[in-house]
Amino acid sequence: MQVNEKLLFPYKICNPKHFNPELPEDLIIDFYVSDSLVVCAVSVIQLHNTPPDQNPLAIKYTFLPGLSRKDSKIVKYKEKYATVIETVSLDSRSPVLSAAVDAFVSVEELCRKMIARLELFEDVRK
Repeated sequence: MQVNEKLLFPYKICNPKHFNPELPEDLIIDFYVSDSLVVCAVSVIQLHNTPPDQNPLAIKYTFLPGLSRKDSKIVKYKEKYATVIETVSLDSRSPVLSAAVDAFVSVEELCRKMIARLELFEDVRK
């Protein structure tokens, strides 16, 4: 099962008021489900009024070791440009979701077998 990326950063705005205390503007948190995993992704961004390539003096990177400017991703976010400095994801397998995925796979296989039998029956009737 694929995650609908339109429901995640940068397409979806993170509401800092959902957290107590409120999140700073440069911290984005996404929670989502991918297959049987519950995922939390945290991104550190830097907002710019103009595209960073056009205004290199406006960029104040705080890069982690091993991260260079070319590794950063620039996206449109909140009507501004955002440089994604780093994203860290943490996932945890959910036993309930694992059981549900396994059940769906079993049902899908049964449906495929039923379709194959119906097609065979239809061929015999011709």
